[in-house]
Amino acid sequence: MNYFLVMSLIFLVVLMAALPSAADMERPSGYPVGNFGISGEVTPHGKVLPRVQYNPPRLGVWLEELGKGQLEFASDGLTIKDSEFASKKVSRLYPKASVKYSDPRMKGLSITVDLLSPIRIRDIFTTSIPAICADITFHNESKSEKTITTDFSFQSGKFGSEISETSAEKLHLVGNGQIAIGFDSEIEWQKLNDGIQVNCSSVVPVGGSKKVRMIILCYDENGYYANKCSDINDLAMHVDSSWDRFRQDVDHFIASLPKTHDEQVNRYLHWYLQAALLLTRTTKDHVLNMGYSEFNQRDSYWTSWLQVAFWPELERRMIQESIDHQREDGKIPTTILPTIERNDDIDINEYFNLRLVRYYQWTHDPDFLKSVWPAYKKSVEYLKRTDRDGDGLLEQKSYWADWKDVYGVEGRKAAPHFELLWLAVLKEGQELAQIAGDDKTLAEYKALYEKSYKAINADVGDGGLWTGSFYTSSWFDGRADAHVQQDQVVGPLFGVVSPERVESIYASMEQNWTPWGVRDTYPYREDFGYNPGDYHNGGVWVYLNFVDAMSRFVNGLADEGFDIMRKVGYGDLEKFDDWMPGEYLDGNTGVNAGKTIQGWDANFYAAFVFGALGLKPVSATEIELMPRIPDSESFETPIVLHSGQLRLTQRSENGSLVVELTSRIGREMKVRYGAMTEKGIEGGSVCNIGNSRFCVIEFDLAPGETRELVFK
Repeated sequence: MNYFLVMSLIFLVVLMAALPSAADMERPSGYPVGNFGISGEVTPHGKVLPRVQYNPPRLGVWLEELGKGQLEFASDGLTIKDSEFASKKVSRLYPKASVKYSDPRMKGLSITVDLLSPIRIRDIFTTSIPAICADITFHNESKSEKTITTDFSFQSGKFGSEISETSAEKLHLVGNGQIAIGFDSEIEWQKLNDGIQVNCSSVVPVGGSKKVRMIILCYDENGYYANKCSDINDLAMHVDSSWDRFRQDVDHFIASLPKTHDEQVNRYLHWYLQAALLLTRTTKDHVLNMGYSEFNQRDSYWTSWLQVAFWPELERRMIQESIDHQREDGKIPTTILPTIERNDDIDINEYFNLRLVRYYQWTHDPDFLKSVWPAYKKSVEYLKRTDRDGDGLLEQKSYWADWKDVYGVEGRKAAPHFELLWLAVLKEGQELAQIAGDDKTLAEYKALYEKSYKAINADVGDGGLWTGSFYTSSWFDGRADAHVQQDQVVGPLFGVVSPERVESIYASMEQNWTPWGVRDTYPYREDFGYNPGDYHNGGVWVYLNFVDAMSRFVNGLADEGFDIMRKVGYGDLEKFDDWMPGEYLDGNTGVNAGKTIQGWDANFYAAFVFGALGLKPVSATEIELMPRIPDSESFETPIVLHSGQLRLTQRSENGSLVVELTSRIGREMKVRYGAMTEKGIEGGSVCNIGNSRFCVIEFDLAPGETRELVFK
């Protein structure tokens, strides 16, 4: 045979052996189990942990593929893999998953696998533990005692050659100092070429049940948990002793999540929480929300609304880390942990300022304001210097100015996104200056706001950004720009656009709509470097659509806000059955494109709570709550505040709208409640937000009190 033919055949055989199997090449179907340290896939077809991701507590790296699992059960001489059972009832909704298996070949037996990772509100230690815990319960309805063997194989390069068995309280583990797999009963195991296989046997009595526990656990000396647990055995003992509490913690977290009348939107919220938890990295010394594998103010601002509410200490630490890295000239580096610097950023500093505002408005902590106020002012000084010609418009120097950081925007002078954010920084800065008693800065920000507001709102022909219908980009070469950009919605969101112009902006954006959300730019640009509908040339950006939805809720366009959340959630998560918060959808086809998983998609939570539910913390003892939900709909939801929780219920009863609000807060709260209704209430008043009418009433709510409101 020809030598070259022989070598080619050998190469082909080697290549085919190296290729992943068809099962390995399946697209991920979402990670319904996970926390700050680890995440696991459970597929709609009943595969348990075919993929496990690890969030290593090291700076500068992305999520790692920890390994691939295979679960199977054996009884009466028959072995069945998880995905091959005749009946598989799968329940998966982040952050929990379960599968119930049965098969006529294993008569009288059913098996339930319940999985979660530790998540505890306001507890960074627990939520950082990289453990996947599985309760496996066997039910025997046959007429004889059954012995069942549970076998779990895990392929992972993390094991290396030094593998041994150890015990931690009731857990029997196999692994090394970095990763271990085990059960809470006696085990047998063997080393595989690329991993390990572990099994345990259980005797299930007639008419009875038996539970075993299985765990995947990781350890790194740089992990946040390493402050309390000295090695993987120490961590395993903590997990073993806390196992039952972990289930209560996760159930409490789930019970604290907001709800509306729309079950589709409620379901999508759970999956978008992946983006916040799975991409929060905690180490002994640092915490960050990853943009990709680093801490970027822009991405992190939109990602971290959930942290502000559920883990405020994390957000405060991220703010402090940002301040620690602020340059002397006030510039916040493009990213920190690790540092990547692009000297021409504008919106990076703006989002830094706005996250300081957000945290203060959430906590109303005067000591916090005092500590961050100098950094806020330094950041504004940097931003001021980007107005190089003094006309009131901040000026882009390179294409790194804002989130639309692509070559196609080279030559821009000003753009709606970073100009309107500048107004938001100055507007909110005035409020902070007043609270801080800084009259000089208050006067300065007021003058700057008036100057920039006038410049931005001037007509395009007069050097401004207003076309008569919407805000647009201006270019150094004077070119006209007739493209409607979705990112201008930050203006209506932060209240720096007049009501008439808000209405005009959204009317102009009607052409941007698709069946799967709102395009970031339309009409598409020519000669932009991207095909029509692709990426920044008219892609449907997931995070930006939720910013848009939030702004519509705030401005009284509730139907449109819910429509965006449903359309984008369906197109991004459900249509292609990947349940992964992705980067963007193609503007023409709706096909998932770009990178997953995207942290800033977690701003679905912000659109949900601060948009759809209309929450506004006014002070430490005062809130405004104005749900954008019609009075014909019923719903019940917790409202998480910095100081505790409220429970809100709305229902229709005998032609009236009945609202109940229960306080679980240890102090009296002043509540300004608005129902979206044409009905009235004694002592109430009426206000309009956009085209939506609210009947508003104010009252004090004592600790433990339930107040019933009846709108007739």
